[in-house]
Amino acid sequence: MENTTKNYEAFLLELGKLSEVCCDAMSEMRLDLYWQTLGPLMTLQEWQTACQQTMRNQKFHKVPMPAIFLEYRQRERLPL
Repeated sequence: MENTTKNYEAFLLELGKLSEVCCDAMSEMRLDLYWQTLGPLMTLQEWQTACQQTMRNQKFHKVPMPAIFLEYRQRERLPL
């Protein structure tokens, strides 16, 4: 997604919701690392969908590693 303040805030809002569901507080550094890692690779809609899928499927009280979100994104994308 484009690196804008609006996208960053929307990204953090979804990550914050997930953090609450998982009872896993995230440091500022960790939040920034998720943004730096995932922001350029997903659209905002893909990110929101990946967070929703994670909340539905996550079985542990821990925000998953970025690769899990990328797996959900890949499942949603149509083959070229």
